[in-house]
Amino acid sequence: MKLKNESLAAIKRQIRDYADGDQNSSGAPVKITTARELPPDEYEEIVNSLKRKLGREIFAERKIDPKIIGGIIIQYGDNIIDGSVARQFKQYSEMISKIDVKKMGVTDAV
Repeated sequence: MKLKNESLAAIKRQIRDYADGDQNSSGAPVKITTARELPPDEYEEIVNSLKRKLGREIFAERKIDPKIIGGIIIQYGDNIIDGSVARQFKQYSEMISKIDVKKMGVTDAV
């Protein structure tokens, strides 16, 4: 799924940028939000990836929020990496609402 891969790439870039800017801390509280309970191996993979990218131990807090529909939200420090489906739907909705259908020659809405 292309959209998922692009979101993961963006998340990895933001984690790398965070790690590059804050190497002095010995640990970091991180909140990991998903729409459903992740299998233990997937959750551990995420935590281990964050540890590697940040170059330090993290204190992960797991949160389940079905309202995000899918994807993942990672919060650390003042940073939020929102790879949720809910955010993507909101962005698409905002883009669609800005389309001026009259300029497109549409006169009757269905």
